[in-house]
Order: sequence, then C-alpha cells, then structure tokens
Amino acid sequence: MKNKNSGLFICSKPIQLIIQNAVVSSLPSSHNSVDLWLVGKFYKSEELYEELKKNKSCWKNISYFKTLYAAYKSLLTTCEYKQIYIDSDFGTVNIVLALCKLFGRDIYVVEEGIGIYNKDLLKSFDKTTGIIYLLKRLFFKIIGSGLYFGNSKWVKGIYVFDKMKYENIHLTYKKKVIEIPRSLKQEIYNKLDYYERIFNLQDVVSTIKVTNVDCVTIYSASYHIRDYRQFIDDDEFFIIKMHPGYNNYSQFEKIDGNVILLKNSAPTEVLVFLIGAFKKRVKVLHENSSVGNYLFKEKGIKVINLFERK
Repeated sequence: MKNKNSGLFICSKPIQLIIQNAVVSSLPSSHNSVDLWLVGKFYKSEELYEELKKNKSCWKNISYFKTLYAAYKSLLTTCEYKQIYIDSDFGTVNIVLALCKLFGRDIYVVEEGIGIYNKDLLKSFDKTTGIIYLLKRLFFKIIGSGLYFGNSKWVKGIYVFDKMKYENIHLTYKKKVIEIPRSLKQEIYNKLDYYERIFNLQDVVSTIKVTNVDCVTIYSASYHIRDYRQFIDDDEFFIIKMHPGYNNYSQFEKIDGNVILLKNSAPTEVLVFLIGAFKKRVKVLHENSSVGNYLFKEKGIKVINLFERK
C-alpha cells in the first residue's frame, strides 16, 4: 500500500514530462515517493521509456502503458496513490476521476500547453455548436466535467506557470491555483544534459555544432508540412520537427540537402535551448502551438506563427 504522501504523474506527451518534472521539484520534501506512468500516445514513446528507466531523475518508479485506457484501468484496480497528477480533467475522463475521488485520492491538473488558458474547450477544440453543444455541455455537467482545464468537480486544484493569467481568465474559479515556481526554461536549462540524453538529441546537436552558420531555423510542424522554402536563407541551418503524435515519416522520400528532418518526439523547446547554448540566433516557425507561448519572450529567439502568415 502506498503511503499518504505518495504521488503519481500520468504523462502522455513529451512536453508534459518536462512540466511535470518542474512540478515535482516544487513538492514538499514529505512527498517521498513520486512515480511516473508514461502513456504511449506519441512517436517512439517506448524508446523514451527505456531512456527514462536508465535516467530516472526525480521518479522512484516508472511504468509504461500503451493507452490512457490501460493506465486508468490500472489506476482503478491496482493502485493506491494518494495524489494523482494529470494533464486533462475535461470530458469523459471525469467518470474515472469521480471513482478516484471516491477512493479518497487528491487529483491535480498540470499545465500542458496553451489550452490550459482556454475558456471553453467544447467550442475551441471540439468545434461543437447549436443543440449538440448544449447536449454535450449538459452531459459533461452530469459527469462533473467543466468547460476548461482544472474545473472538474473532482479535482482539488491546478498547477500553472502563470497563476495571474489563469485567475484573470477564469474569474469564478474557486479551487487551488498553484504557480509552478520554476519556469519551463529554468527546468530545461537545469537539466539540459539530461533532456538531451533521454530525447536522443546528441547526434543532431553534434551536427549543428560543426556547421558554419549563425542562425538555425526550427520548423515545429503539426501533421502536415507547409512550403518552408520561403523561410530558408543561404546562411541558415533548417530543421523540421513534426508533432510528437506524427509517425508517417515514410512519406518524406526526399528532403532538401540543407534540411534535417528530425524523426523524434522531443519537445521543440528542448531543441531550441540546446541549440541556443552555442548558436547566436534561433528562429522557430510554428502553427498555433504552445511553442509560441513558451518562447516568445526569449532573447535571441525569433518566433513566427505561420497561422498568422496566411
């Protein structure tokens, strides 16, 4: 049986892993047992799991699940953690969260990206309108789901990087809003070698180090690649970094000679800070992703949202 200060983090995206590491570093020392469950929803997730087992960092135990369903099923049937940290409390997952709450567990949501500051996920991501929207909203209310992250009936609070921003957007929020004291940049810089190792970025970093260019451009793409050639200058090195959930790399039969296609699920933020450590300028192209939110104020980093260039 787990003790009352044991915690479990459920992670289904690479960027979550970094943010959850930052949260663990802020927990009281009394939280003497923190485990990680990695869910294989992204490219090469099993390889990341193997690297994490060799480099555990803050995690006492690490387990791997192929699906969120398998992870939550295990949570309900075999586990007795006191604190549970998740990335989403929106939607049907509330059926599981209700049972966890019934068993006396404290549930917290952890920031996962720009969606954390969204007011209405049904309208923004589900694209639901009219009578369907009203019916879904009623169903979600019945099972305890709110319309934004952190607002489930069953959660105790939420961890975010910008507490003031979250509270200003969600003025009626009554639960705990805990600001993560270590920024994403600080978390990555404090463990730069660790993240380079677990995300297998040594080769690409070594390649870029020996190039005679001052600027490196990273295209943080989604599931489709736009015409990127207009953004490439002769004196730049160009990297295409696909969405972590993308896995159809066989379609890329030919890539221009001065372009690297990074077949890796590493967060773009890690790659940016690794390269920024030895290159004067880094340019990042993205498509309405969290990259813009986390990097737009960084010195020496130019961030361009391609959705605003249509």
